Amino acid sequence: MPVWKYSGKEVSMEEVERVEEALKNICFGCGELHSDNCVFSVAREEVARLKG
Repeated sequence: MPVWKYSGKEVSMEEVERVEEALKNICFGCGELHSDNCVFSVAREEVARLKG
């Protein structure tokens, strides 16, 4: 099982998918104003990496 680096907790693929979906739903939809520094975008990338 993958480990969430911020807590050291092992997470299941079900948890990863649930969090990934939740992060998609909290996007502000900035469009052209989007920045790579967006905390939601960064979190989505980190969660996606847990999938391997």
